[in-house]
Amino acid sequence: MDSVVLSLLVGIAGVLVGGAGAFMFTRSGANSILKRAETETQRLREEAEHRARGIELEAEKRALERREAAEAQLREERRDLNATERRLEQRETTIERRAEALERGEQDVRDRTA
Repeated sequence: MDSVVLSLLVGIAGVLVGGAGAFMFTRSGANSILKRAETETQRLREEAEHRARGIELEAEKRALERREAAEAQLREERRDLNATERRLEQRETTIERRAEALERGEQDVRDRTA
């Protein structure tokens, strides 16, 4: 009977040691899976932040290009407007000179007839 009790005690001890080992193995496996999941989550977060920065930089670049294009167009329109203004001033000056010459001619005609 002592051998049966001894065998039973050895069996129970083996089950306890095996159970504890299985628990530790499972726990370390779960920790390993958790660690991999955290690492993957961090990698994906960094990748998303990198993409977001790239998109933001691209948007800023496009906004700057549009602003520069608008400013260039504005400068061109101002040059055109200034050129048109100069031509109008020249026409006005020409018309004033012709009007003065016409008045002088009319005055000469009046002086001759008087």
